[in-house]
Amino acid sequence: MEKRLEVKVKKIIGQPNPKEGQWSDALTFEPGEGTLEKRRGRIFAVLDLTGSTRWDLAGFGRQTLEELRRAYYDSQETSPLAALETAVHRAQHQLVELAFGPGGAVPDGTLDYNFAAAVLWGSVLYVAKLGTAGIYLRRGEVTRELGEAADSKVFSASGMVGDKDAVVLGSSDFRRTFAVGELPAVMADLEKLITDLGQPAGLSALILRLELATVPGEEERVVIAPVASKKSLGGKIRAFWPRRRKRPEIFRKISRTLLLLPALLFLLATGWTMRQRQTDFRAAETERLVQEAEQTLTDARQYVDLNNSRARDLLLTAKSDFEAAGALGGAVLGWSEKVAEIDKLLDEVDKVKRVKPEVVEGAAVSFDPLAGLKSPPTVGASVVDVGTYFDNIYFLVPSENQIRKSVPTEEGYSEPGYWVTEENPSLADAVAMAIDGFIYVLKADGRVLKFEKGELVSDFSLKELDQPLKNPRAIFTTIDSEHLYLLDAGSRRIVITDKNGLYQSQYIYGEVPAGPTDLVVDEAAGVIYLSDGTNIFRIEM
Repeated sequence: MEKRLEVKVKKIIGQPNPKEGQWSDALTFEPGEGTLEKRRGRIFAVLDLTGSTRWDLAGFGRQTLEELRRAYYDSQETSPLAALETAVHRAQHQLVELAFGPGGAVPDGTLDYNFAAAVLWGSVLYVAKLGTAGIYLRRGEVTRELGEAADSKVFSASGMVGDKDAVVLGSSDFRRTFAVGELPAVMADLEKLITDLGQPAGLSALILRLELATVPGEEERVVIAPVASKKSLGGKIRAFWPRRRKRPEIFRKISRTLLLLPALLFLLATGWTMRQRQTDFRAAETERLVQEAEQTLTDARQYVDLNNSRARDLLLTAKSDFEAAGALGGAVLGWSEKVAEIDKLLDEVDKVKRVKPEVVEGAAVSFDPLAGLKSPPTVGASVVDVGTYFDNIYFLVPSENQIRKSVPTEEGYSEPGYWVTEENPSLADAVAMAIDGFIYVLKADGRVLKFEKGELVSDFSLKELDQPLKNPRAIFTTIDSEHLYLLDAGSRRIVITDKNGLYQSQYIYGEVPAGPTDLVVDEAAGVIYLSDGTNIFRIEM
């Protein structure tokens, strides 16, 4: 008899809802033959899809999960973890081909997909996930999430599991619905809770409970040694033969050394073999990563300008695989050229232009909106930015959570009064503003608020940026412009959006000595001016 970890599986599957373009499923896979399961274990997976209602998401999902199963059990020359990573990549490629290939392409269609997969092989758990799906391990009273959400890179890990452990694979909606801290309390009632929620289409999960069970072991060969009689032949000989004289100490030491020599040779041979196997494994893993990266890069090239969101995801995945192959230390021919090509394609996809600002002397541009005004009003509170619209002056005052407005009078200007009528406009961390009839307020966390007649426009936000603003410093627009210009000092770039907040393009300017703090744009001349408080820099648009 032997003890072995057994797994009890509970599936929670959302109801398909084609009208909303959502689908998810949770499946367990058997390899089909006992010997293969012993070599590769059992695989479990959760997949969720969100996309156009014109797509057959259920059909896409079933084919993708089948490709995941087939790719994993077909990869028998690599480690289970490497095979699982490969399977997720191949399933991703299969899904992209189904959705965006000749037979499934939908004009302007976008597809969001998230994988969570696990393999249990004996007492070792291998996990891999792509996107915002969740994988959780509960051990005793502690529950923790494995890995972080990543849209373009496969997270993978492995570790030992034991009796009474529980593993949960959840879709992205599952991860958003149940926080890690809530899982221990609701684990027993998850199925009922999800049913009470109406079994949303995107909410699926697998709960794997591990228990140590006693099972019959493989038949063992038992060898019974013969029992010698009390007076065996050897005993008779030893009794007859005269006892030898005790050998000198030097001979005993030599004898012991000779006895140890085979063991030492065995250890040396074993160490060399292990190093050789490690070298062979690294070479095989490097080759696998390069092949995956090459295929992903080929797929990405097809979607540039057709579906830039998908192209970006694939390019980032290919770059990650090339960098991982380089980190293994193997010789990857053309590695730097491939990464350079990927960076160039990413710039093309994200409409990035890399520029070098030039210092200009005596530029006919002013960064002071109050320049030329006679006796402009003052505000006693701390003002972080000032703007004008026609003859009115606006003061951004975060310490008061307000924008103050001053209008012309016969004597000059009125006392600046409160302009924002919103009860809590969240201006405490505001850093800059721009005015074109609306007022756009740039916040330190990278968000932009839009106000109309003192009230917040609730449906405005920045959309489809390739990355969040890291250290926003200034915002610019005019009544004649169709764009917003955002100075992101943290990423040394100028981000351009339309006036609905939708990303258009960006200029990456690299190093500027003191770092720019303000910008002015002359669209007619095609020039962006930056200021660091001392110098003015020019960028050709």
